[in-house]
This record gives sequence, C-alpha cells and structure tokens, in this order.
Amino acid sequence: MRLEGIPPRDGCLLGIDVSQFQAAIDWARLPPCVRFAFIRATCGLKTDVRFEANAAACRVPWGAYHALAYGSDPVEQAQRFVRVVGGRGELPMVLDFEVARPGEKASECVARAVACLREIERLTKARAIVYTYPTFAQRLMDLGADLSPLAQRPLWIAHYITGRKTPLLQPTIPRAWSTWYLWQFAGGGHAKLANGADVDVNWFRGTEAELAALGCYGE
Repeated sequence: MRLEGIPPRDGCLLGIDVSQFQAAIDWARLPPCVRFAFIRATCGLKTDVRFEANAAACRVPWGAYHALAYGSDPVEQAQRFVRVVGGRGELPMVLDFEVARPGEKASECVARAVACLREIERLTKARAIVYTYPTFAQRLMDLGADLSPLAQRPLWIAHYITGRKTPLLQPTIPRAWSTWYLWQFAGGGHAKLANGADVDVNWFRGTEAELAALGCYGE
C-alpha cells in the first residue's frame, strides 16, 4: 500500500526508516502522515551511499542510525558513525543491534553493543536509541547475557504485523525493557514510497514534543 493508506494509530506518529536500498527518494512527495524518519548513516565502517543525499533532502525531523557489524572494533564504528553524521538530525542517534558473530558468546555480543553505544554517547553527549528485534534479544538472554545496560536506553523494537494469522496489537518487548518507544511494525512489501521502493514503517508512541525529547530518556 501507499504510505498515505496506512490507518492511523491513536496516540502515535507514523515514521519511516530508509537506507541506500530505497534508492533515490523524492522527499518532496512524502505524504503528510509521515512525521519523522530515521536514515542509515553507516554499517560497520562503511558509509551508506545514500546518506548524504537523504540527510540533505529529508523534510521531516530525522535521526541517523548505525548498523553494528561484528567485523571491526565497535568503538571505531561508533567514532566513524558520529563523524559521518556530524551533528546533523533533530532526533537521537540509533544503534541497530541485530547480528552476532558466529560462535560468539552472548555476553561478548552484548558487550560489543554496549561499547559502541557508550562511545556514541560520549562523543555526542546525548542518549542513543537501541533498535533490535524480540527473538534476537531473547536468544541472547536465554544464553545468559545481561541486557540491562542496553535497556537503559529507549527501545525501538522490530516486530511485524504482516504474515500473521491473528492481529498483532502490541509488539513483544524483551524482558530487559519495560516498554517500547518506537515500533517497526512492517517491512518490505507492506508500504511503498513514491518511487515504488518498499519502505519500513514505524510508530512512535507519543507527540512530536515527546519524540524530540526522547534523547533525554534515562537521564
């Protein structure tokens, strides 16, 4: 469906997240129901090839996200992420944490994410957001990892409503957190941009003012 066809949700704002996989986005054609965006800046030590164009053209409040990779030092990844973003964006920065190194201990996997987060926050002097999905987080906890350091940050949870036999009214929250702030409720094949590209869609639970204040969470 088109973005404008997504039914509204009481008490929530609709947003999108994008990367180079959406190709060239015509931000001027973004429907007014879309109130915010998150733009991928980096993955590992690589810069998203569409980040600069998206950051320059985005017409709604936006924040940048970094996809944590296991092939390089997490602190170095954080430093590159902050350098690429250069203080731009109205919304908090995000760590996308959803992959583990094959054979890696769960505690070591979480330690990498924590190290990356802490360096992002040290450099920016602002609280970051953690993006993950329920089964990944649950698997880490089942293997003995302590996610409480991550849960000191607001949660952006990916849990899709598509392909289900029964409606999903709320996402599953990993037990380290008590609530969600952002919910990526559908991915590819659910909603499309004006250029025809599939786009992930998200709810923020709150107002524009509460979204802008999200970086103060936990302080």
